[in-house]
Amino acid sequence: MAEPAENQGTSKPAGGGRKPLSRSEAARHASLVRWGKEQPFAARLQAVRDARKKKKSGGGGKKPKAAKPTAEQRKEQNANSVRQFMMDNDQGLAPAGFDNLMGLGKGTEPDKVGSDGLIKMGMAERGADGTLRLTPAGRAAIAAANRGDAKGAIDAISRGVEKAGAAATGKEGEEEAPAAGGGGGGGSKKPTKEEKDQEKLKERAKTAAATAEQVGLDATALDALRGAAEGTRQVSPALQKLGLVDGDGAATDQGRRALGALERGDVRQYRAALQDAASRMEREGETVQRAKDKEATAATRDKERQVADQEQQRVQSEREAARSARELAKQQRKDRIQTLTLRRFENGAKLSPTQEADLEEAGLIEVGEDGLSVLTEEGRKRLRKPSAVKHMPGAHNQYSHGRHGGGGHSGGGSSSGSADAETQRMVRNIDSQLESRYISQGRREMLEQRRRELVGGGATSATSQAPTIPASPAVSVSDTQRRLQNIDSQLASPYVSRGRREMLERQRQELQGQVGNVAPRSLKHEIDTAETEIRGLRQEKAIFIGPDGRRLVQSLGDEKSFTLSKDEFDSLRGVGATMTHNHPSGHKFPPSDPRHRGDSFSINDVKQAAYLQLAEVRAVTPTRRYWMKPPPGGWKDQHWQRDIPASYQRHHSAVLTEMVKAVRTGRLSQAEANARVYDEIWSRVSRDLGLSYGYEDR
Repeated sequence: MAEPAENQGTSKPAGGGRKPLSRSEAARHASLVRWGKEQPFAARLQAVRDARKKKKSGGGGKKPKAAKPTAEQRKEQNANSVRQFMMDNDQGLAPAGFDNLMGLGKGTEPDKVGSDGLIKMGMAERGADGTLRLTPAGRAAIAAANRGDAKGAIDAISRGVEKAGAAATGKEGEEEAPAAGGGGGGGSKKPTKEEKDQEKLKERAKTAAATAEQVGLDATALDALRGAAEGTRQVSPALQKLGLVDGDGAATDQGRRALGALERGDVRQYRAALQDAASRMEREGETVQRAKDKEATAATRDKERQVADQEQQRVQSEREAARSARELAKQQRKDRIQTLTLRRFENGAKLSPTQEADLEEAGLIEVGEDGLSVLTEEGRKRLRKPSAVKHMPGAHNQYSHGRHGGGGHSGGGSSSGSADAETQRMVRNIDSQLESRYISQGRREMLEQRRRELVGGGATSATSQAPTIPASPAVSVSDTQRRLQNIDSQLASPYVSRGRREMLERQRQELQGQVGNVAPRSLKHEIDTAETEIRGLRQEKAIFIGPDGRRLVQSLGDEKSFTLSKDEFDSLRGVGATMTHNHPSGHKFPPSDPRHRGDSFSINDVKQAAYLQLAEVRAVTPTRRYWMKPPPGGWKDQHWQRDIPASYQRHHSAVLTEMVKAVRTGRLSQAEANARVYDEIWSRVSRDLGLSYGYEDR
C-alpha cells in the first residue's frame, strides 16, 4: 500500500497541517508494508507517539515488585487454604470449629459451645484449674494448618477424635494392651532399664565379633581394643602396629572410632579409622625423624665448630711458633752481627758511632777511665764462643790484624815463647776463618797455604817469610793482605754508607795494584757457589751479591718466603746487586714428577727486583735455574707500581684457562700443567715488557 505523497520523506508539510514522518518512522512503516503487517497509519503513528510520551513521563518502566508476605501473613494464608479445603471436602472441622481452634492457638478462648465442641473433638481439654488448653492433637492440627498441610491437619483431628472417643468409653490404652494373657494383669513383666542396657551390650558385642571376623581382626585383639577403650591398659603389639593403641596401652582416637564401627557393623568406617591411624603414625614418625635430623644437624654443626676452633687454635699456635722462630732468628742474626763487630773491635778496627753505640747498649763494651772503649766481661764471654760467628757471611773478613801487626815485623828481637804464642794465635784465627762455608775458593787456598807455612815454620814468624813488594820495599805483602782483609770486612757490612763504600773500594783497588797475587773477585763464580750452596735447602734462602762478587746480604726464611730488615732492604736499592734464592717446593715431589723441577718466579720476586733495581734476579730449583734481567732502559718505578702487576694478572688468567682446557682435553696431565703455569706466565710478561727471561736445566 502506497503512502500519500506528503508522507514520503518530505521535510515540509504539503498541506492539511500533518506532521511529517521522521526517518526511523518511515523505515519502520516501510518494513510493515513490505511484510503485509501494516496498520492504519494514523492509529499506528498515534500509538508510537503515546508510547514515547509515556516513557518520558516514567510510565513505561517496569512494574514495581509486590511486597513479600510476612511469616504471619503466610501462616494466615495457609490456614485459610486449609479451612477452605475442609469446607469444600466436608472433612476435619466445620468452619466455625476451625476458627475456634485457630483462635485458641492464638490465645483467644471460644465460648462455652465452641469449647465443648473442641473438647469433644479431642482438640482441647480442661486443666485442673479449669483453663482450656490445647491437646497434642490440637497443637498438631494447628501446626499443619499453618504449614498449609490440609491432610496433616485432618489426620491430627482424626487422632484427637479417636482419643477422645476411647477415653469416653473407658478403652483408652487398648492399643498398648498385650495380645495374649486375657483379662487384666495377666501379661509378662516389662524389662528394666538395666536389662535393656545389658541386652544392647550383648547385641553390640555380637555385632563387633562378626564384623571383626569379617575384617580379619582376631577375638583377642578385639577384647584388648574394647578393654583399652574402657580405660584398662592393654599390651597388644598388633593393635600398636595398627595405631589403635598407643605405647602406654591406652586406646587412641582412631581405636575408639574403630571399636564403634565394629559394634555398628560398619566395615567402611573401620577401615577409615585404620587409614587415619596409619596417617597419624606416619606424621608422628616424620616428626620424630625431623627431631632426630635436627639433633644430628646440631651435633654435626657443633662438631664442625669444634674442629674449626681446634684448627684455628692450631693455626694460631703455628703462627705464634713461626713468629717466635722469626724473632729468635732475628735475635740470633743480631747476635752474630754484634759478635762480628766485637771481633773487629778486638782486632783494632775502627767502628762507626752507630756500631759502638749498639755494642755499648748490649753491654759488650764500655768506656774506660782513659776515655777509650774497652771490652766488658760479657764481651769477653761472647768472644770465647766460636759458634757465635760460625756460618756468618763475611766471617773470613773479621780479622784485620791491625792491632797485632807490629809485633810480627820487629825482627828477631822477640823471644821464642812470644813468637810461639803469636804463631798459635794466627793459626787459631786462620782455623776460625776456614770454618766458614762462605769464603771463596781462592781465599781458602791462600789461608791453607798460610797455615801450612805457620805450622811448618814452628816459632818462626810468618811475616818474616813474606816477600817484599818491589814498588814499595817498606811494605810487606802480609801487611797489604791484612789491610785488604780489613777493607773486605767493612765492605761486607750492610751498614756501610755509599760514600764510605766507594772510598773503601778505591783503597782496595790501590792495594790490589801493590800486590800482584791478590785475585779480583768473580761475580759468576760467587753466583755459582751460592746457588750450589742453597739448591738442596728445604727453606728459602736469599743471597744478594754486589757487582764485585761480594755478598752483601743474605737471609734464611721458611718454606715459602724469606724476610729482610728495613735497613737491609734500603741498603740494597740502587747498588746493582744480583739476587739469587731457592724455591724448595720441588723437593716435595719425586724426580719422576714434573713438579719436581719447581716453579719459576713469584710476582713478589719480580716486583722486588724492579724496586731494588737489581741487575739480575735468579731462582734455583732441584733441576733448574731461572733468571730475569731488566729491560734495556733499566728498571723504572712504573714497572713495579703498574706494568708488572697488570701484565701478570692478565696473562695469569689466560694461562690458567688454557691449562684447564689442556687438562680436560687430555693434552697435558694435571701435574705437567701445574709445573708449566708460572714459566708460561713470565714468558708472556717478559715479551710484553721487554724483560730478559729464561732458564737452564742442571
